[in-house]
Amino acid sequence: MTLNFLHVLTFLSIFALSRSALILPNTPSSLRAYSSNKNYVTEYSLNAHIPSLVLLNGYVEVEFPFLFEIPSTCTVYIKAPKTLVTKPKCEKISGLKYLIRIGKIIPGSYQIIFENIRNPTLEKSSDFKIRTYVNKHTLVDSNEAFGSVTFLPFPSK
Repeated sequence: MTLNFLHVLTFLSIFALSRSALILPNTPSSLRAYSSNKNYVTEYSLNAHIPSLVLLNGYVEVEFPFLFEIPSTCTVYIKAPKTLVTKPKCEKISGLKYLIRIGKIIPGSYQIIFENIRNPTLEKSSDFKIRTYVNKHTLVDSNEAFGSVTFLPFPSK
């Protein structure tokens, strides 16, 4: 049996893409709600180190935990390595997931800020999840337990 160059290249590409790396928090407080009150609409900041290069058609997916309310219109700002803050295209792809089109993903520190997220009425959330993709579907990096948030009672009037 002979393998030609195209078969070997295809096999190596699939193998390389099947080995996703771990997206790590930049600091112990890399997941932050601007207000930690229960049932409060606030902004969320995720500070993550994305380890792998995606040359084009790169996407970041953030999945919020159960009982969060995220609006259908996604408002997100990103500070990527060696760039100013941008407001990329973002879409809600399911009840708790946003998919952000980055284009070229350079390995390094990213700050991702979402607006208008309603906190749940729980004491503590389950884990947030963050993933990177090529062409929306090929997983590159992920962290299925990026962090959780503890909530305070809603302030009384």
